[in-house]
This record gives sequence, C-alpha cells and structure tokens, in this order.
Amino acid sequence: AKRRLPRTALKEQHGLFRMLEMHRQGASLATISAALNNEGFRRPGGSRWHHTSVARAINDVLHLDETD
Repeated sequence: AKRRLPRTALKEQHGLFRMLEMHRQGASLATISAALNNEGFRRPGGSRWHHTSVARAINDVLHLDETD
C-alpha cells in the first residue's frame, strides 16, 4: 500500500493557495486539477494532480483541526 505524505508536506509550491482559492470560487475538482497541472504545480511526490488527489488535499486542509 502507498504511504500518504503527512499533511504538512502540502505547501504553496504544490499549489495549495491556488487550489483553495479555486475551491472557494466553486471550481470543480477536475477544473482545479487541470489548472494546477497547466500552471506547473505538482503533488508532493512530484506527480500530476488528479481530481481525487485534489479532493483529498482539500478535505485534509479543511478538516485539519478535527483530527489533531
């Protein structure tokens, strides 16, 4: 099984602020992932963003305080 990176690994260099900005504006997960990839952002492991990884990242950020 793949090991997920800790939440702290997701930073601006991965498009965190852009992702959250687009999410607040109501963009779809597919639109967000396409924009991040087109703008050169990559996930912490270096791979491209997909709608599922965007959803997981947004969920992690929005629920950060609930699990700590």
